[in-house]
Amino acid sequence: MGIYQRKFFAACFSLVLLVLGSSFAFSQVSVSIDIAPPPLPQYEQPACPDDGYLWSPGYWAYGDDGYFWVPGTWVQPPEVGLLWTPSYWGWNGDAYEFYPGYWGENVGFYGGIDYGYGYGGNGYNGGHWQGRHFSRDSAASRAGSANRVSFNGGAAGVQVQPTAQERQFSSERHIQPTSAQQAHVQAASRDRGQLATANGGSPLTAAAATPKSYATAALRHTPTVQPAAVPQSVVKTEYVAPEKSVAPTSPQRQIEAENKPAPSDQGMHSTRIDETPAKPQDKASTPHQDQPKPEAKSQPHPDDHAKKDDNSGKPAPH
Repeated sequence: MGIYQRKFFAACFSLVLLVLGSSFAFSQVSVSIDIAPPPLPQYEQPACPDDGYLWSPGYWAYGDDGYFWVPGTWVQPPEVGLLWTPSYWGWNGDAYEFYPGYWGENVGFYGGIDYGYGYGGNGYNGGHWQGRHFSRDSAASRAGSANRVSFNGGAAGVQVQPTAQERQFSSERHIQPTSAQQAHVQAASRDRGQLATANGGSPLTAAAATPKSYATAALRHTPTVQPAAVPQSVVKTEYVAPEKSVAPTSPQRQIEAENKPAPSDQGMHSTRIDETPAKPQDKASTPHQDQPKPEAKSQPHPDDHAKKDDNSGKPAPH
């Protein structure tokens, strides 16, 4: 698969999560890639922030630079009584297809992937709704994954097919990920620390308490791996400290920062360059101003030049 095709599929991956309507059957395929996703990383689940939050397990998504990890997090459903069906990758014999997660009254098929923390490959046993309150099973919801396989099918994938009940759930009303979940995916796609090519399959942020808390953590984690993978201009734009971001627009700080050879202080460098060579120029110019050596320059000249000077007013002999 060429680089342009991969970028096209990566763009489709993002558009599916942002554009599709709530009535769309989210079990449909959105993206296909010929490279298998990395194994699932092992991580600790953070504590639930409050009542009404459900766990959304982390997974590998695909972007312009390849696979990146979307951290597991606690999210609020769009409606009371809804459950989350996780995303998953499946091998169809030619490529790995991505199936986005969705909200529904029942948990559908998610490839038999053991995401842990209530998602053991079939349904969700981490809790259930009791009226407007979600009662969690602390024992089941706190158990991590026992299998790191991240896709269904093929020789190395999970060998599970959807049950009759799961097929029935796939035809029910599905609701797209919430705006907080969509922003969560976008934040992970911009975090260089989540790229499989940069972290070797061990993302810097495997899980976060909420999407908002991860957005803050991503700004701290990215600079640790970003300089080797991203141009310096990107680092300054997204992750520069507040003091550095103000310095280029504040002439007063440029004057005060005498000991910081920042690239943007071009005026300061040009002033120092003009001052340092000024002294050598004064020393070199003094011999030329005294002018005792124009006559000295004529001494090493040949005699014929002297004769020409003596006979300058006489006609040449025939």
